[in-house]
Amino acid sequence: MRITVLFYLLGLQFILYSQSFELSEIPVHNSTGELINPYIGGLRAGQFSNADLNLDGEMDLVIFDRVGAVVTPLIREGDRYRYDPSFIGLFPPALNWLLMKDYNGDGIQDIFCSPTTIGIPGIEVWKGSVENGKLQYNLMRFPDRDFDILYIPLGRGFTQLYVSVIDLPDIVDIDNDGDLDIVAFEPSGSFVFYYKNITVENSLEDTLIFELGDQCFGKFLESGFSEEIELSNNELECASFLKPDGDILVANRHSGSTITLIDPDGDGLKDVLLGDISYNGLVELINTGTPQSAWMTDQNVRWPKTDDPLTMELFLSAFQVDYLDQESLIVTTNDRTNGQTVDFVRRYEFDEQSSNYQLVESESVVDQMIFHGQNSRPIFFDYNGDGLIDILVGSNGTNNDGASNNPRLVLYENNGTESSPRYVVKQEDFLQFSQFSNTSRWFAPSIGDIDGDNDIDLIIGDDTGQLYFVENQSGLENVFNYKNPVYPAFGIKLSAFATPTIFDFNEDGLSDLIIGEQNFNSVEGRLGSLTYYQNIGETESAMFDNDETAGENDGAFGNIYLRDENFVSNFSSLAFYENGEQLNLIFGNQAGKLWFYEDVKGLSPQDSFELTYDLSDEINVGYRVTPDLQDIDNDGFLEIVLGNIRGGISLYDSDIVSIESVDSVPQIQNDNRLLVEGNLIQSDLKAYLVEADNSRVNWVIYNVEGQIVRSIENGNDQISLDISELYQGIYIITANNGSNIYSSRFVKI
Repeated sequence: MRITVLFYLLGLQFILYSQSFELSEIPVHNSTGELINPYIGGLRAGQFSNADLNLDGEMDLVIFDRVGAVVTPLIREGDRYRYDPSFIGLFPPALNWLLMKDYNGDGIQDIFCSPTTIGIPGIEVWKGSVENGKLQYNLMRFPDRDFDILYIPLGRGFTQLYVSVIDLPDIVDIDNDGDLDIVAFEPSGSFVFYYKNITVENSLEDTLIFELGDQCFGKFLESGFSEEIELSNNELECASFLKPDGDILVANRHSGSTITLIDPDGDGLKDVLLGDISYNGLVELINTGTPQSAWMTDQNVRWPKTDDPLTMELFLSAFQVDYLDQESLIVTTNDRTNGQTVDFVRRYEFDEQSSNYQLVESESVVDQMIFHGQNSRPIFFDYNGDGLIDILVGSNGTNNDGASNNPRLVLYENNGTESSPRYVVKQEDFLQFSQFSNTSRWFAPSIGDIDGDNDIDLIIGDDTGQLYFVENQSGLENVFNYKNPVYPAFGIKLSAFATPTIFDFNEDGLSDLIIGEQNFNSVEGRLGSLTYYQNIGETESAMFDNDETAGENDGAFGNIYLRDENFVSNFSSLAFYENGEQLNLIFGNQAGKLWFYEDVKGLSPQDSFELTYDLSDEINVGYRVTPDLQDIDNDGFLEIVLGNIRGGISLYDSDIVSIESVDSVPQIQNDNRLLVEGNLIQSDLKAYLVEADNSRVNWVIYNVEGQIVRSIENGNDQISLDISELYQGIYIITANNGSNIYSSRFVKI
């Protein structure tokens, strides 16, 4: 059953009139109960901070995910956090790291992050302020420098305060003088630089001035020789690259280190937790120096020093936060590609009795969201024919060692009602697709009647660029009965990460395939990232020519080529929606962009589709976004579900009107005798019959579901109504004068 969408109806003309999106409140349940924040969208390499985003006096939780470069705002509500994406727009487009610290003591957490200018190793600062009762951030400017980043003096000039784009620094008051200092690994990755904040020393306020206070903070070095850190036996000298036997340690470390300063015993000396890109634990260094001159004299290679020290793949980082009024240390992976995704967000609290950190939670935040590891691809899918729209999610799957292949199809069944959906995990390995983990590392499902037998089949793309075909033998509106998958199907092979959509684009009665992939294509000078395969078979036997240039096939479908300058790949995907008169599509890509294309019905694959609307500023769920659309609660408006590289899904309510038919509206005669003034109406509706005969008229207003929302019996032949309380959307108004029923349509805005 196809979805039909109306934007604004005036006769037979359709135009886009508005778009707004709100996070859905449709509940999701798993084996442990209802999820608090199901639609966060996943989490892969989170960096945790505190900030009072809604200015209610309570510290909220802010997570920047290095994978996807997206902020997750979690608002404190009593004894829990609630995800609120409306705060995402506060944050700058950071790419590698983001931490929140109050540098000027005004009670507002400021933003320290990697530069938004690509390729610059340093620190941007975004100052927080309150304007008209709302939080806002503005970039700290340095007009006499090349870039708006922090600098330190060097000789007679200046150089940037260096932080590698791979590393994570820490920002804390090290010398206890009341301002925030910074520690970060120097360019070779062997020593830690201590950047001393001299704002207080210069009696300045509301600014940041740094100097290089120590080129070997703590007098230790990472040698690359082992996970053990080289310590100095002299508080005034840095550790040496010379081993006791005279051999030289490996001098150049790889980039990729994290540093966190902690003071669990409250002695005013900052101890160190180090993470490394090649290590699956944290190294603890004990400081016995002074606040002004740190000296690490002891180490624990496996932190914490308990019977169960931390082991997690890979490249770990630690963050000190207030978590629901508990001083906590959250440890998670900082790796973009091979990070562990099971028990990988561990929250510790310091136990004074044992003088050690104790594990409190192993999946903090993650256990309250839909999460499937990496590269989620959700689609709406009524798998059992009960009229309630379910959700099927394909992904790489989770892993507990940073490398294992565990792809899955997971089914969320809608066991609510037509107007009140409720999702529950039904099958965690739908159709036992995990059996193909030796062949594929990722699954991207699509549904449609590919064989013309009036039931819904499955075609599933994988990371190799090939397809699985799973034929349904159940017949229309029956519980699905699938044959064994055929792989590779139809002889089709794309570059990688095939994301198929089944749709009869050329309207010949045969379902075609439009497939997104990792790469961009060039076809006779046209650029694109979607490949169209025309179905050249018969009604009950689909067939495709795997040559992208054969017949109507086209490797640059619609000339949809909106490459982001910071990405070399595209990972494209799309979903169609139609209204009978007009065909539209939504497109997602590697950069996390979402684009609407209107009125593509009747065009050829070689035509250039015109971009109608860029949704990217309104919804940001991270990279490799994959969309689908459906009216799952029968309220007349479409919901949009989105997957992404971070392994979760996001579900939004929209004001895009969905309408299949309004069967309950009476049969009407419309010869333009009923006119509505304006047609786009905010509050006051004025309607009248042309050439009326002064008879009494019954007026009725219907919503898109055919429900009566307003009526007037025995009224005049013209009316004026206050409709300010009606929801936004399309309505039908009828006038019955006893002999005929006339109708017109209007949009409440």
